[in-house]
Amino acid sequence: MKRIAAIVFCIILGCIISRNALAYTLKGIVINAVTHQPVSGVYIYVNQSTYLTITNSAGQFDLDNITGIEADLIATKAGFETLTYHITTQKIPTQIRFEMTQLDTARFNVWIGSGTANGKEWFQLFQNFFMGHADYAAQCEIL
Repeated sequence: MKRIAAIVFCIILGCIISRNALAYTLKGIVINAVTHQPVSGVYIYVNQSTYLTITNSAGQFDLDNITGIEADLIATKAGFETLTYHITTQKIPTQIRFEMTQLDTARFNVWIGSGTANGKEWFQLFQNFFMGHADYAAQCEIL
C-alpha cells in the first residue's frame, strides 16, 4: 500500500513539475502604426483566460507564467483597432510587436438607432467593444 501511495505521489509531483516547466513569459511593445510612438494603457490579454496586463508609458508589457499549448494574445484599447497574435508552444516569440491603428473616433459619437441606414453596423461595432472577441461572446445577448 505504501508503494502505491509513493507511486501516486511521484506521478502527481511529476505532473506539477512538468506543468510549471511549460510556463513561459510573453514580452512586447505596442506602438502607434502611424506615429511609431508607444501606446500606453493598452489591455493585453490571453483570450479566454485570466492572463491580463496593461502597457506601461513606454508601451511595453510582460505576461508571466503563461501555460497552454495554443493561445490568442489580444491587444485592445478604445479608439484603436483590436489586434490578435496567435501563439503556439512551437513558436513562442521572444518579443511581440503590436502596431495599432487609431480609429476615426467621430463614428463613436453617432446615435445608434434602429431607424438609421447603418444602425446595424454601429451596433456591431459597439457589441465587439462591449462583449469582446471570445467564442463565448458570440453566445451573449443584449436584452
